[in-house]
Amino acid sequence: AASFGGVVGGGVPVIPRTVGRGSSLVDHGCTVRRCGPRPGGQGSSGGPRTVPETQERMVAPEGGALVQREERQRPPPICNLSSRVLSASEVSLLAKGLSFVPTPRVDHIKLQEDVQAFCRSLRWKFFWETHPDLVAQREEHPSLREFSTSSQLEPNPPLPLSHPLEQYISMLVDRTTSQPFLRSLQPTQNLSDAERDALSGLRRDATVQVMPADKSSAVVVMNTSDYRMEVHRQLGNQNYYRRLEHDPTEAFSGEIRAYLSAQAREEALTSRDVALMLPEVPRCSIFYILPKIHKPFELPHTMPPGRPIVSSCG
Repeated sequence: AASFGGVVGGGVPVIPRTVGRGSSLVDHGCTVRRCGPRPGGQGSSGGPRTVPETQERMVAPEGGALVQREERQRPPPICNLSSRVLSASEVSLLAKGLSFVPTPRVDHIKLQEDVQAFCRSLRWKFFWETHPDLVAQREEHPSLREFSTSSQLEPNPPLPLSHPLEQYISMLVDRTTSQPFLRSLQPTQNLSDAERDALSGLRRDATVQVMPADKSSAVVVMNTSDYRMEVHRQLGNQNYYRRLEHDPTEAFSGEIRAYLSAQAREEALTSRDVALMLPEVPRCSIFYILPKIHKPFELPHTMPPGRPIVSSCG
């Protein structure tokens, strides 16, 4: 999924187009190639020719053995199947690839939450280290410890403020809340102002989809209408799919909940343990496609077929 894109229709990462449809150019270190098969081309011979992110070749120095040398990393090509003409800054942005992550802003509130969680962890480590007799009483299965949720309880009784651990925690909190420290956290931005504007514009544009190509490192830009048409074409194939009258997710969730509740008695699981195994809000899996630009297709009337994917992540 695109790190800087939103999700539009069917869970596919989105971002708008670049350079007019069917054009070829090399600019901003990025290649935008004609998207479509060559005459008579079949299979992988059709569609845009993609460039590997890194290329390695065997080099033989004079009188020496073969050694492997890595070529300079190249940006992924952009396959524009949309009717939108991408600006130079949008091309530059997309050329960074869909795994690129813009420099985030520093969240001072989250920072303090993490510091407090760290301090609480220190207190509990000290507590269990100094109370070995209690450790044996709380032994449980490792999987239950691994997947258990953390409580917000503090060790009781609390340590006096004069204790070395509490003095260290006080120093740490003062240090991480000081203005000089917070100012030092401001990172160097990895996007220009024009690229950030391009990112905002592409996020707001619901008429296009940006996604990775199937079986290549190319970045594909499609019209949302074309994307949905291909999705409906595939889902309309009654040899593989059938339309349901209602969403069965709640029914499935109820069956799983009933099974876990029944097994909990035999496995000596608490209601809290069972709750950890159930999602708070059950949802249906997401269906989306990745365009097969290596297959034959012809613009503007025919779009490349899509590889169907059903994702249950998240």
